[in-house]
Order: sequence, then C-alpha cells, then structure tokens
Amino acid sequence: MNKLTVKWVGFKDCGVKRIYHAAFAPKERMPYFLMVFLSLFGNTRFEAFYDGDTLCGFLYYALSGRQVFLMFFAVDEVLRGHGYGREMLDSLAHRFPKKTVITSIGDENGKDAEIVRGRKRFYQKCGFSDSGYWLRMNGIDEQILTRNGRFSKPRFRIFMALYSFGSMWPKIWKK
Repeated sequence: MNKLTVKWVGFKDCGVKRIYHAAFAPKERMPYFLMVFLSLFGNTRFEAFYDGDTLCGFLYYALSGRQVFLMFFAVDEVLRGHGYGREMLDSLAHRFPKKTVITSIGDENGKDAEIVRGRKRFYQKCGFSDSGYWLRMNGIDEQILTRNGRFSKPRFRIFMALYSFGSMWPKIWKK
C-alpha cells in the first residue's frame, strides 16, 4: 500500500482545482473558493493527498456529531486504479472510527448510468453500503451510501441545516 501524506487545500492549490473540475460536471460543483473558505471553519475539511511530491487526489467533507459527510472526492485521472482512492477513504474512516461516513452518488439508471455504477462498485469495495435513501440537491437525485453505520434521516437533516446555515433543505426519501 502507498503511504500518503495529507495537506490542507488552500486558495492557490491549482492541482486540486484541476482534479476537481475534471471529476465533477459544472452542475455538480460548489464554487472552489467557497469550498476553501468553508474549510477554514472547524467542521469542514478540504484535504489533498500526496505520494511524495505527486498530488493524488482530494477529500472534501464535513463533520457533525457522529457523521462525516463526504461531499467531494476524486483521484487524479492518470493515477486511478493504483489504490490511492481506497487509501484515501480508509484514511478518513480510520481517523473517525466512531462516525458514520456518508456520501452520495448519482442515479444508476440516469444519464451517466455506467459511470455511476462504476462509482458504486468502487465505494462498495471500500466498505460502503447502499442506505436505501436518496436525496435531491440542485435538481439532482443521488443515492446515499454509508460506511461504518446506518443512515439517519433526522440526523442528516440537522447536519445539512447546520452546515448550510439553514439554506439547504434537500429532499430525502427512502426508495
């Protein structure tokens, strides 16, 4: 296994911004400057992972109570398939062993079905399970996956309200 180092992402980290823009469609993204700004507060983290001097990818997540919400995660396209993604996710789970890690992926039957199925297989290999819940944010329906615990709709609603200062109330439902 690789031994990755973790660094905080700043406003001038062009490599992380490049990976972020390559991995997420414009409609799926938050403004990059906002992500960096929010990471200045204690409950949001924006971390870049390096193998020596090589930038491998990043995690962007928020903490609330017994939950970690992984909002954005990507490995540089040229480094995928080398174990970096699994190591990054394992690092997150090991740093917060008593917290449920929550993430969301698109619809397996939607426009980018093959990509979403691949993402789901990857997350499942990394210990994530389908929660049976979905959420809709910015008009996009996404499946909720969890690692190390069960999804709690009430806790997640509280988390979203606190994280967004009351501005985000995504629809959440069980399928």
